[in-house]
Amino acid sequence: MVILCGHGNNGGDGFVIARHLFNAGASVKVVLLSPIDKTQGDAQTMLSVIQKMKISIVTVSTDTPENHLQSELRHVELLPTTWIVDAMLGTGVQGKLREPFAKIAQTSNSVPAKRMAIDIPTGLDADSGNADAHSFQADVCCTFIARKPGFEKPSARQTLGEVCVIDIGVTPDLTNWKP
Repeated sequence: MVILCGHGNNGGDGFVIARHLFNAGASVKVVLLSPIDKTQGDAQTMLSVIQKMKISIVTVSTDTPENHLQSELRHVELLPTTWIVDAMLGTGVQGKLREPFAKIAQTSNSVPAKRMAIDIPTGLDADSGNADAHSFQADVCCTFIARKPGFEKPSARQTLGEVCVIDIGVTPDLTNWKP
């Protein structure tokens, strides 16, 4: 299992998923798409935990060559039941994807594996439903609290896949999003 993580809260969710899967006996590889020292807050705490657990972490930066990205994800091709988990960018991202996110999403979309997005696929705008040309193409999107407004737009359907709403103990009336 490959878990693609950014340095923010969405990446922190990915680190928690890595920890739970590792504890359940799964083979887990985390691909961190920023320098380790750029991770902050709760995400940094969760990153520290998985580092202490000795979970495999590969750091990919903006200057990583395409062939290196392919090699990092290549072992997934050998395991057709393996998943790629997108925990790169969250709901606050708008506009065109920057590197290395566009490159890694595009590479992930070409790998014959199942793809799961955590909260929202990287490259999809949570409000407008507009998707970047290189957006992560999820088979399943596990979103928190409620469906995001952009999920209802026809432009979002191809990027989202099946949407599962995960209850994390926050009632929708405390957010801007309504179920």
